[in-house]
Amino acid sequence: MYVSWVCTYVIIRGGGIYQRDDFYTICDELGLMVWQEFMFAVSLYPRDGQFLLNVQEEVKYQVRRLGHHPSIVLWSGNNENQDIATQHGTIYIVDYSVLYDGTVRPALLEE
Repeated sequence: MYVSWVCTYVIIRGGGIYQRDDFYTICDELGLMVWQEFMFAVSLYPRDGQFLLNVQEEVKYQVRRLGHHPSIVLWSGNNENQDIATQHGTIYIVDYSVLYDGTVRPALLEE
């Protein structure tokens, strides 16, 4: 489908799903760049320990699964969540920071 388009990259949005492995293999073969978001979008998320542990494991799993694909040129923590957090006040900025700066980013860098 993307082959007939004139584009150089696609965005796998945080509001969708992680694509199957063959999608990334095809992107590798075609030289199509992928902006990969983790599956968080336009929402507020909890910051309790169990949820953050689950997020950390998800990030590590997806980076291990997909990180060898040269087509993935950018990992993004989420889709538009910073806007949602800033619209709802200070406590949500703290929640945002705990989730993305304190959990997603370190897990990504660890892998």
